[in-house]
Order: sequence, then C-alpha cells, then structure tokens
Amino acid sequence: MSGDVMRKAKLTAGKARAFVWLNSTKTADAVWESLPLGGAGRRWGQEVYFQVPLKLEAESARQVVSFGDVAYWPDGNCICVFFGLTPASQGDEIRAASPVNIVGRVINDPRVFDAVSDTEVVMQRVEGSVESVAVGTDEHTPLVDSVTQYLEAKGIRYRLFDVAPWPEVGEKVARSVASGESDEGILFCWTGTGVSLAANKIPGVRAALCPSAAVAAGARKWNLANILVMGLSYTPPTMAGEILDTWFDTPFEEEEVANVARVAEIERQVCR
Repeated sequence: MSGDVMRKAKLTAGKARAFVWLNSTKTADAVWESLPLGGAGRRWGQEVYFQVPLKLEAESARQVVSFGDVAYWPDGNCICVFFGLTPASQGDEIRAASPVNIVGRVINDPRVFDAVSDTEVVMQRVEGSVESVAVGTDEHTPLVDSVTQYLEAKGIRYRLFDVAPWPEVGEKVARSVASGESDEGILFCWTGTGVSLAANKIPGVRAALCPSAAVAAGARKWNLANILVMGLSYTPPTMAGEILDTWFDTPFEEEEVANVARVAEIERQVCR
C-alpha cells in the first residue's frame, strides 16, 4: 500500500451504509485488490458478516476486537463488521467467534448496521479521497460560495443544507455523515466553535475546527476527522482553498488507530 494514499471502501447493506478505512496489512491488501465484494449478510449479535471468495491465512489474528472494527474471518472466509456485543462476548468485551484479521475501521457510526438483518452486503472502493460531502452553515457568505465552487471544480458531490441556527445545522450535517448518507462534512459558523460542539454530540462524528492547513493535516493524520469546520469571521477564501487541499490530500496515520478506537469506545459506553 502506498503510504500517501488513504484507501477507503463503502459497505452497503440494505439502507445501511458505512465508510471504511483500510489498514496496511497483507489481508487488507488482498481485500482491496478483490473489491468489489458482496454476499448474503448475516447477523451474529451486534456483528454483520458475509462470505467472500478469499482464502487467507491468519495474520496477527485476535478474538477480542474493538467497536467499529472491520475484519476478515479466516475460519469462515468472511468479512465481519463489529458494532457491539456478540454471543461469544464475555462481560462488556466485543468478541469474535474465533480469531479474525483486522483490516480496517468504520469511519462513521458502525451502529448503522444495527437495523440490518439478513440482506445482501456489498463492499466497494471509494475512488479518490471523498465520495460526497454534506455542507452546512448558519450564515451564507462568500466563504461558503468559495467552498462549494471548490467542490464543484473537484467533481465532488455535495448537499448544501439550508441556513439554520448553528445547533440545527451542526446536527443535520453530523447526522448525514454518521449515517453514511455523506462520507464527510464541512461546517461553518462565525467562530466555528458552535457547530463543532453540536456536530461532536453525534456518535461516529469527529468534527475538527481547522483555522489553518497545518491544523487540518493534524486532524486527518491523527484523528481520522470526518467533518471539517471553518470560522466565517476569520477564514479568507484563499486560506480555505489551502485547508481543503490539505484536508482531502492527507491520509490517516495507522499508528493512531488505537486512539481513534478508544474515542469510539467512549461513545459506545456513553451512548448505550
């Protein structure tokens, strides 16, 4: 895997949709090269799995996994998505039926699969760094226009939510991202603080207020941030372009995956 390219896949099961970051393991390489993959989805507690035409050996396999992990199950030749307890769980741990190879993480809220029963599951590549963006603001300004023009020039689909009070617009964009309707979001308010607070109340969202390209790079590298926030009062359109370039071009650093998983686990514990 190239160190400067983020591999992102989309998992669809009925109306449920999730975006997945893939790691640099050999198992993840094999999955990526085989996409698209699909099969009959099955539930096993708070796990969805589907069989794939891959026969892979165990690779750093483990049975206890993290909330939001995506894995390959060598004993069953299946892709598995974990979003809570399974019949094998002991106490509050999330436990697979037998050891699995972790291949990545769900970027949005993995509990989108909680409404899924037996249905077809499809996993396919997201070409480029982003598929669609939800955009929201509590005030329409030239900065907002410059950002939507940027997205249009890059060929990125976006949905612009109507101007609304910052708690409402923050929630709308965050829910669009958490549900998988959009894989990323961009939010604005006067300082950027209000919409950040609102968006980060929604599980599966990691909204980052980025006053500079350097901060945007950190949010992507270390936090796997999925909503970019900019302040209307201090972000000139030229700087916004630099921030957007950095945001879309900076891949997640795999060394931080345990920290991102810990944040997701906090959400799981709090949002029972």
